[in-house]
Amino acid sequence: MPEEHVFLPSGDLMLEGLYARGSYGRAVICHPHPQRGGSMRNNVVEAVAGTMGGCGLATMRFNFRGVGASGGVYGGGIGEMDDVRAAVLFAEERFSQGPLVLAGYSFGAHLALKLGTELPGISALVAVAPPVGVMNFDFLSGCAKPLLVIAGDSDPYCPLETLMKMTDEADSHVRRHVISDADHFFVGREDQIPAPIMAFLEDAFGIKSCS
Repeated sequence: MPEEHVFLPSGDLMLEGLYARGSYGRAVICHPHPQRGGSMRNNVVEAVAGTMGGCGLATMRFNFRGVGASGGVYGGGIGEMDDVRAAVLFAEERFSQGPLVLAGYSFGAHLALKLGTELPGISALVAVAPPVGVMNFDFLSGCAKPLLVIAGDSDPYCPLETLMKMTDEADSHVRRHVISDADHFFVGREDQIPAPIMAFLEDAFGIKSCS
């Protein structure tokens, strides 16, 4: 489905987003750190959104406050949590059927996992390169939702030993996928991202075919 350029409210701010209609469920995708060049047009975010859209999910990717045409300024991670909530609400209002998957890459993965663990309406979580080496993910120990984690084997911000320990302690059903010869940015390895997502969606929701 083609993406529609949209604006959605987050408190007093308006956030820029790209929304594509779907036939089964919804997915909200959070981008990397706003102060380090992250945006909804990031290569990994585009790969995740394209894969989920190809599986029939309506997709919502958006720019955090202060990025692109979104209003406001960087909120230290707190304001950005409100932005994720706003994007989830927008996706729910646009299409209310099926599961709701909350996904994120890097900084966006931290917010997606934290909020997704708390919100009862989130059906499953997808985290690409969660920065477990530099941010606290202790909250994940209480997560009981299906969880997919994708990481590169050469990512200094997501060391595999730390990642394995973190996901071993989670209460959720965890699927882990490590991409060879990939660092934190997945440049040239974007084509390795779709397959584990498709397998995860089939396992979690019974989706049999993705285009």
